[in-house]
Parts: sequence; structure tokens; C-alpha cells
Amino acid sequence: MIEAVETWIQANQLLKKHATVLVGVSGGPDSVALLHILNRLKHEWDIKLVALTVDHQLRGPISTADADFVEKLCREWEIPFERGIVDVKTYKKERGIGTQVAARELRYRFFHTQMEKHQAQYLALGHHADDQAETMLMQFVRSADPSALAGMPVKRPFAKGFLIRPLLGLSKDALVSYCKSIEVMPRIDASNEETDYTRNYFRKHVIPLLKQKNPNILLTLQRLSEGLRDDELYLREAAEKQFNQIVEIDEKLTHAAFDIAVFKSCPIALQRRMYHLILNYLYNNLPDKLSHVHQKQFFSLISSEKSNQSIDFPEGLQLVKTYERAAFVFRHNTGVAPYDYALKVPGMVELPDGGRVEALYADQPSTDTYICSIVTGTVELPLTVRTRRDGDRMTWQGLKGTRKLKDIFIDEKIPRADRETWPVIVAASGEILWLPGLRKSRGYETGKESYICLKYIK
Repeated sequence: MIEAVETWIQANQLLKKHATVLVGVSGGPDSVALLHILNRLKHEWDIKLVALTVDHQLRGPISTADADFVEKLCREWEIPFERGIVDVKTYKKERGIGTQVAARELRYRFFHTQMEKHQAQYLALGHHADDQAETMLMQFVRSADPSALAGMPVKRPFAKGFLIRPLLGLSKDALVSYCKSIEVMPRIDASNEETDYTRNYFRKHVIPLLKQKNPNILLTLQRLSEGLRDDELYLREAAEKQFNQIVEIDEKLTHAAFDIAVFKSCPIALQRRMYHLILNYLYNNLPDKLSHVHQKQFFSLISSEKSNQSIDFPEGLQLVKTYERAAFVFRHNTGVAPYDYALKVPGMVELPDGGRVEALYADQPSTDTYICSIVTGTVELPLTVRTRRDGDRMTWQGLKGTRKLKDIFIDEKIPRADRETWPVIVAASGEILWLPGLRKSRGYETGKESYICLKYIK
């Protein structure tokens, strides 16, 4: 058994010598076997072990007795011990989550704290091949995401180190037998016999049935997990490379945009993964209400021939398609109220979206798209910077008559959300002088002594 675990550790590069390894121990046969095996290997690998146990206070005195049992083992085996006590019932009520989820979150929070306290490089957990099979089958029933079907990783980043699972190659029965061989009677959680929890149902009913059809089902599923994980790693790396080239994410992680044609030029496997990468960037935690329906709607929208469409996602996130581009944006980040500011010359106004408009006198005009030069004395002051209003119209050199601002925005393919906050610079007479970056009401004039230069800075 010890040789098998060491071979697994070496094959999967789970440990480095001279490291501090924390071991999560519940008192059950899997975690007890893990602690004993690592304790046997600690001199060869020159590792320092610290055992961690968590009292979830869910089974009264029994929970305390489980923790006492682990502490007693650690004294006998001369292993440093840390006990965590968490209030699952209060936590689940505050968060509105289930018992199992609450217990896991608090348990891992304790593990994280201990990793920092002991400056440990590894957290070892006793998950075994049966656990892996249960996890994969549960995900198969719940999810259509291929990455979820891969089950638990053998090794993944955790705190400032790694979470490792040295027993994934061994069955539950093998670990129970090992505990008998070292004459240790582990603690048995009676709730494991109940089938109210989904995992227990798979453990008691589904896995035994599969073992009847294929006695090597645990090995088969582990090999499937390894293959799926290797494939997923390759595809994710490829998707991340494309994502960095195609998707624009703002610094505050509140907005993501991309060119639809470029996005769709990628293989569909990468498109799906880029979609999930976008959501992972924008959401701190993926909402429970986020479903495969949203993914289906996303691909329907980017394939549609309609120029302007939108889809609502949970927690205020919205996907907006404007002609050839698509953008994810939180609605509360786009809802800027109408504004109307007086602009002195010289002077400056700051806009709600972080941009600003400056006005100053100059002796030379500019042809820059974001600078509008007007001959001094030809416009009525004061100037105003405001958002557009219904019926706004303007004219420019070469245009017969006037044109609605709404039509200018449509012609220039400006997204609807941007149209509502776009600055409009107006003279005191009501003449719209400038729509920054789009239209200037007056032609380019030279040979004058003084100009009012208006500058828009995003």
C-alpha cells in the first residue's frame, strides 16, 4: 500500500522533499490511512506533517469525539495537531445555502488559514477512487460541461501552495483493509449510510451496480478523468491564448467586448471556453441561476443577423450586440443619469463616465477628431455640455438641412448604451456645435487671430 501511494505521488509530482504538508483528517478510514502512510514516508521525503481536523458541530458530542480521536492518534504517532471548530448552522442560515456546502466552505477556510500559519506547501486530502467515481457520475447527471466531468484534480493550486490527493488511485475497500492491518479502528460517520444526500445515494446504489457490470469501473473512471483533464488543459490553454487576443476586458473587470466575426472564426470548442472565461472574469462567484440556457442564448445572439439585440444574465449582467460587436456589461455600470453642465472658456467639466471636456483659447485651429476649433466671437457663450435630448438635430458643412443625432449615432454604429451618455456641446443660442468624434457643425477655418478650442478626453 505504501509503495503504491509513493508511486502515485512520484508519477503525479505531488510532493517535493523538505516541504511542510498539512493533512486533513476526519477520523474516517481514508484520512486515517493517508495520515499513517505519509507519516511512514516523512523521513524518506524529509517532510514535516501537521494534522488538521474540523469539528462542524453538526452531530453534537459525536463530532467532538471524532476530533478527540484524531488528536489521540496524533499524540501516539507524534504528529503536530490543529483542531478547528466551526458553526455550520449559523453560517448556512446567514448565507442561505445547504448544510454540505456550508460545511465545505468553512472547512476549506480553516485549511487556508492553517496553510498560511504553518507556511505549508501542501494540503493533502484523503479522497480515493470511489470518491472520484461518485464525483464524476454526479457531474454527469448535473452538468453538460466537459471540464466538470473530469472529476477532482490530483493536484491544484490552494492558498500559496497546492492541494494534493495521494489516494485517488486506491479504492475505499483497500483503505479500510489498510486500517485493519495497522490495527486502527477509524471513526464511522453514521450519516454516510443515509441516502438523503446525493453523494450517498450514488455511493450506496449506483456505484455497486456499476461494479457488477464492470469490476474495474473505478480504474476505468480514473483513466477517463486523467484523459479528460489532459484534453481540457490543452483546450483551456488554447482558449486563453485566443481570449487574450480577442476579448477586451476593462481594468475593473466590469466590461468585456469582442468583435463577433473574429470570435466566431475560432473553433467552437474554444468559443465555448472563451464564453466561460468571460463569465469567470466578470463574476466574483458564478451565480446559481446561471445555466446552460444562457450559453445557448449567447451563441444564438452572436449568430443572429439582427444588428441590435441584448440578453439579460443574472445579477445585472447584460450581453449587448451592436452591429459587429458584442459586449458584456453590468447594467448598474451603464445607467448614467442625464447631465447638463455649463462650460466656461477657458474652463473644464468632468463627465460622469470619467471623461472630460476642456475649453481654451488658441491662436491656431486643430484638425484632430477630438478637438473642435471655432473662431472666437462667432458663437454665443456660455457653452453647455449635456446629454442628447429627443428631437436634437445638427448640421455641418456640405449637409443640406439638418440631421437627427439619433440617426448620426445609427449611421456611425454607436452602441445604444453609449448614445445616452455621449457628450453634446451646445452654444447659448441652442446650436449644436460638436458631437465629439463624430460631427463638427462648422468647417475648418484658418487665418484668424483667435480660436476657441474644445477638447474631449475619454
